[in-house]
Amino acid sequence: MVRFVKQLFAFLAFSIVAYVIFLIVWGTCAPTTFRKNMNFKMGGPGYMFTRLREADTVRNVDILFLGSSHAYRGYDPRIFQRYSLKAFNLGSSAQTPIETKILVDSYLEKIKPKHVVFDVYPVLFGNDGVESLLDIISNMDDPREIYPAALSTKNAKVYNTLIFNAFVNLIGKKKHFKEPNEKGDDTYVNGGYVATKKNKYKPEALERNYNQPTLTKQLEAFEAIISELKKRNITYTLVQAPVTQKTYLAFRKNEEMDKYFSEFGKYYNYSEKLKLGDSLFFDDSHLTQNGVEIFNEELVKQLFKDQVISKSNFNLLSKE
Repeated sequence: MVRFVKQLFAFLAFSIVAYVIFLIVWGTCAPTTFRKNMNFKMGGPGYMFTRLREADTVRNVDILFLGSSHAYRGYDPRIFQRYSLKAFNLGSSAQTPIETKILVDSYLEKIKPKHVVFDVYPVLFGNDGVESLLDIISNMDDPREIYPAALSTKNAKVYNTLIFNAFVNLIGKKKHFKEPNEKGDDTYVNGGYVATKKNKYKPEALERNYNQPTLTKQLEAFEAIISELKKRNITYTLVQAPVTQKTYLAFRKNEEMDKYFSEFGKYYNYSEKLKLGDSLFFDDSHLTQNGVEIFNEELVKQLFKDQVISKSNFNLLSKE
């Protein structure tokens, strides 16, 4: 019996080592099309690699933006700089509250924001967060804050990517990686923002179904973030960035989610407040640069009314 147990443990140990070696070779040599159960990609369309490297150096900002691509494509730090406000955007692709909490736990103490604008997109409260987790795992230097969330997914793709990322960190590959500032129509702007040259909306061929359930684990993560901000005496504003009216009306829980977010303090739904035309979007939920200008200027006015922005700052370039 003792011999059998020893052999079993030896076999398990050999299997684990063999699997890790296979995973490293597979991740290094196999074409992307053959790596469906692993998604390790430094950089990517959301510029997460560059954003996190900049986040490591940013300190004492006036406004920190959190959220999904609605955040990093929707809040331009240059516009806030006009009012002498230092801003940084910590958004990432498909970022759900679970991943927002990971980034808050990792960077809030370093960045030390005076105020947080948390972009809340209801659709992502029903998302499992796997896409965003893979993005963060692939681009964060030391992803220890990720482990609890990653293990709880019970997702093979997440586990494989986590293991391969450990190998990449071990050999120091990220130290030599440099992400280009321009990719196609997109340009990374200091402060975590991604500007795009796209300026024409092409309606989706298929109407999306946004009548998905809200996940309890996402609500718990969201509420944990709010508790952390309150504990640190950091003021915050919850914002739902504008999307096209067709997209907004396709989501069946607008009133329910508005009521929920309003319970936590200042909350503004700009799909209701602005109702921007399709010409200010380049897809069904992302603004063109002209749209970002209009949206951000309206947000600045609101933050001034809420006394988040001082009168001296607001008067610098106020159009009122």
